[in-house]
Amino acid sequence: MKPKQLTPEQLAERSARVTALPNTRPLSTAPSEATRFYTHLTDVKLRSVKEPEWGIYIAESSKVIRRALAAGHRPLSFLMSEKWADDLIDVLQEHPDVPAFVGSEDELEQVTGFALHRGALAAMARPEPVSLQTLLEGV
Repeated sequence: MKPKQLTPEQLAERSARVTALPNTRPLSTAPSEATRFYTHLTDVKLRSVKEPEWGIYIAESSKVIRRALAAGHRPLSFLMSEKWADDLIDVLQEHPDVPAFVGSEDELEQVTGFALHRGALAAMARPEPVSLQTLLEGV
């Protein structure tokens, strides 16, 4: 789906709504430790080792973030573009204790290593595996 074109005024208005939230921070001021989950995302080998080690997974896109939250998964942080952050303002409001780093598309690309077409990522706590017995109890 092609994103709708926003005027500079619309973009500024959307950005102002998001940056007014207490848990949003400009990506340009975020310490590297706070954004470590989002670096080197193009390196699949590194991700497959680091994400389980850190106990996280990365939800990519507002749709996936919403599905993960609906399944009861816990967000640790959000990374989103100024252009798309307003689409998740309800999520940010529901999770006021979770930091949300907002930046330009260029800034996001510098951190992640790729162009973020869907505008949002979330580091989610990896759920504990369910035992086979627990799984079979539901059958």
